[in-house]
Amino acid sequence: MRKELIISLFSITSFALLSCSSGGGSSAGSGLGFQLTGISVRDNEIWEINRPIEFIFSAAVDFTTVSNNTIQLRTVTGEPATGEFLQTEPTHVVFQPNCPRLADLSDAGLRPGGERYILTVLGASSGTGNTLLSVSGRPLQITQRRTFRTPASFEPSVVFLDPVLGPPIPRTRPGGSNGPAGSYIEIGGDADQRVYFERQGGGPAPPEFESPLNLYSDAETRIAVIIEFNQPVNPSNENISGEFLELQYLDASGAWQSLQADIELTSNCVGGAATVRIQPIGVLPPSSRVRANVKEGFEDIARNKTTFSNLGFISWTTRRVAFESLQPPDELADGFVENFDFDNFRDDTALFVSPPAVWDGGKLKAGFDFEGDGGPGGAFDWVVDGSFRLNTISSTIESADMTRQQTVVNGIVNVRNLTVLPDAVLDIVGPNPARIRATGDVIIRGTIDISGNNGRDVNSINTGDQVEVGALGNGGSGMGGNASEITTNSTPRGGTGGGPFGTRNLGGQGGETGYSSGSVHRRRPGGGGGGRFQEDALLPEHERADKGVNGHSQGTGAVSMSGPAQGGDAGVAAFVDEDPTNNYWGLRPVVDERGNLVEIVRGELRRLWAGSGGGAGGDAVPRSSFLTNNWGRGSDEKGGPGGSGGGGLTIQALGSIVFGVEGLIRSNGGRGGIGESTNQINHVGGTGGSGSGGHVVLESATQIDFTDGGTLFAVGDHVQALGAPGRRGPDSNHLPEQVSHGGPGGAGVIQLHVPDPIDPIGPGADSSIRLPPAAFVEEDPLDAIASPRPVVLIPTFGPRSQARSRWIPMAGADQDPNGGTDLLRFRFGGTEADGSLAVLDETVQELEPLLRGTLGEAAAIGRDGTRLVLQHTEFAPLLEIQNGLSNDLYLRTPALLEGFLLRLQSGLDPQLRRDFVVTDAVYDEGRPTMADEVLLLETGLSHNGVLADFQPPGAIDYELIPRFFRVVTDGIEDYLPQGSSIRIRFEATGADARGLPDTENLLVEGTPDIALFNRLAPGELSFFRFEIDFQLVEEGTPLGPDSRPVGLDFLKVPFVF
Repeated sequence: MRKELIISLFSITSFALLSCSSGGGSSAGSGLGFQLTGISVRDNEIWEINRPIEFIFSAAVDFTTVSNNTIQLRTVTGEPATGEFLQTEPTHVVFQPNCPRLADLSDAGLRPGGERYILTVLGASSGTGNTLLSVSGRPLQITQRRTFRTPASFEPSVVFLDPVLGPPIPRTRPGGSNGPAGSYIEIGGDADQRVYFERQGGGPAPPEFESPLNLYSDAETRIAVIIEFNQPVNPSNENISGEFLELQYLDASGAWQSLQADIELTSNCVGGAATVRIQPIGVLPPSSRVRANVKEGFEDIARNKTTFSNLGFISWTTRRVAFESLQPPDELADGFVENFDFDNFRDDTALFVSPPAVWDGGKLKAGFDFEGDGGPGGAFDWVVDGSFRLNTISSTIESADMTRQQTVVNGIVNVRNLTVLPDAVLDIVGPNPARIRATGDVIIRGTIDISGNNGRDVNSINTGDQVEVGALGNGGSGMGGNASEITTNSTPRGGTGGGPFGTRNLGGQGGETGYSSGSVHRRRPGGGGGGRFQEDALLPEHERADKGVNGHSQGTGAVSMSGPAQGGDAGVAAFVDEDPTNNYWGLRPVVDERGNLVEIVRGELRRLWAGSGGGAGGDAVPRSSFLTNNWGRGSDEKGGPGGSGGGGLTIQALGSIVFGVEGLIRSNGGRGGIGESTNQINHVGGTGGSGSGGHVVLESATQIDFTDGGTLFAVGDHVQALGAPGRRGPDSNHLPEQVSHGGPGGAGVIQLHVPDPIDPIGPGADSSIRLPPAAFVEEDPLDAIASPRPVVLIPTFGPRSQARSRWIPMAGADQDPNGGTDLLRFRFGGTEADGSLAVLDETVQELEPLLRGTLGEAAAIGRDGTRLVLQHTEFAPLLEIQNGLSNDLYLRTPALLEGFLLRLQSGLDPQLRRDFVVTDAVYDEGRPTMADEVLLLETGLSHNGVLADFQPPGAIDYELIPRFFRVVTDGIEDYLPQGSSIRIRFEATGADARGLPDTENLLVEGTPDIALFNRLAPGELSFFRFEIDFQLVEEGTPLGPDSRPVGLDFLKVPFVF
């Protein structure tokens, strides 16, 4: 049972005392067994989103029976509130809603904005056996209910209850206390390793300890400051930031310097408090003071601000560096180690026009998002001649030489080459998007069609007991809205069109049913709205979605109860933010007027998408009132169903994508169906809305050619993703005004991903997008070959990909405890003069061993068989100077040895060997003035077993081989295929006036030689970063099906300070 001391926010007199049941039950007096006698929230009350709800019972509660099932708190749509139940007294239970930790309040336990909630405390009177129990085992008797609303606002001062007067105050616990409350330092990432700050005398003071130095390379030395506040705080990004919360160290000159830090609100409202975690980034200076500050303006949850800065309310001293066996004794080493497990240090703002390398899951891999394999045998050529229907659920295709067949499942087609011959049609149907992957070329001289279907015209009469089903989608697109969905009476509105992939109600809205007892024209309803993909902002008027046309002005709408019946609204766009320039899936380069890359913009879509369906037309009801008890299947004229949207299609080719003179890809929307007629002549039912265009993504690692190899000179659409035009329904000869038409669908999205997205178009063979000469006469050449205008994006695969780290702060590493600043000295190895990795015969070359010797008394395997124990005579080479830097850096911080290779090999046959990876290392200095130092190298259990398992005949030699990175390709270590390369470069800069990286004045720019850092003046370098460039094939060599995404699984950059 969790026990918390909570100061009640409500006196007992403020409770809703339950002398009778609010749930329709009987009296709740003391003679009726176990009862709920008080709830702090009243019916229809406005309740702040962080305000606890308290319950008082007539007897002690068995807290194990308290849950979200026995005390239910849900929105009117059934979504449960989130929070925590606490027992404050034997008869008192409190529900504390989760306070938000996200700036947009989306994780709040109770939703702001006037959300209505229903609170139900289940008793036996509801007929359920799952009720609260008293400690004596008696069930709660009477079910109680309350309804309430949250404040109709998102303003913190309105939606939050301020539980504590005044601004937030950081807590430290009283001196000598053992309680868990108060601010503290967490050590080594272990939540149980805490050092609390205690109030001693008249103010806060640190305990007598020296903190570790927060080294990059040694997790056990990392610290985090956890500040506990006396009340919940404002979770906004502006409040939980370095502007108001900061760590500082005292530099050698006596000035306080700010540390970069990751700041996170880790809890809010729990126990009536809040906790903020501040994780410094970079090394803390040895033998220095560090302090935490809460600055003026920091806000509590109701936006009460601190009126002064609380500087150094907690402070402490960092540990002293004093080696007894190494000279100089006060020098330390660290190393930035990137394992690529997370993207904390990935620079998402890096401007690369090649695909970004994949930084995730413990690997940094070349960005090669291509899964094609050439089909069965790797050489499956598919030629479409005549008409072929490909169903994206499952289809069978045959190779051009008729020797192989391929079963296409879920719309994924793998080929070497695809050719669609002139006059041929590849008709793609089915619910899944189509993905065509070619390791060679795709040549389109006929048509590939993944358009939506047309809504079926209503050609029958007296079928009101049958739904007019909307057109089915293709390629993942939304279906058209159903017309006349109610089959036992009149339908008030046509059905809404579907969104992509089965999402409901994202398509065009159905038209409103019209009714009138007058002439046939007066009951004409609203037409269905068109499906929408894009917002209208960047589309020409003829490509925009629109609402259905209203019904007759003298008729009445069945929903609005006014005239005329309203046409359905156009559908919901796939894009939700207000920026119309990011309406795509992928990355788009932005260049200035001189063609310089200035920005990379990520599109809103996170996957291949598809078009939306149009809404159905409304029905026509020939009565003076909408509903009737005498309804029959021939009572109304039914509306027409909506057309479906265009489908989703990707074509990826390592070779070229080529269009012939009649080559065409179509992903257009389907038109809406015409409504029911009177006497087969006069269409009266509303016309369905048309579907939107779909999503076409063409991507080539070579070229997209709209000239058929330079032989095509005229322009015209080769790719279409247009919405179908609005459908005219009623015969104008029988209609005095234009009414009831279906709305047009809007345009979809066309994307072209090419090797050079900066300057892509041209008439020549070397252009990424080759256009006919006539296109360059047009105002916009790309608009001359596709509708809507395609967007040119960065490819997701190609021969080259890149990644860059964020600026890595050195923090206080260069601060000398004796005054002044020290020179930071860096080391790196394993690369050639241009930064590329040293490779021989597709194998990454090893560096020279740091240590080598023979196992014996001074170099022995430990008893557990996993550890090599080296006496001081064995590691004496680590005291030598190499390239101006002593190798004793690995003794000063043994964690730098992790990831190095420990090799055991036979003294008789060096080819007989086993490799192990160092997983941990310890340097033990032993006793003062004695030569008894020991270096312990732990390897653990690997696929080669343990060290002791290697027992060849004769002596056993060992080598300790340094590694600053490790290459892995297809799971094979140190393998770099022929033609592939990896290049690593570094940059350095100082700090600007705000202590941030000075990006305008780099100290060292784009160098493969990190030794240049060591030539800078002490104190100059404050930040460095690395950039990694992957090349899968040699320059000018096309990618092939055998191209493999090479990668790294760690990178280590040691430095001494």
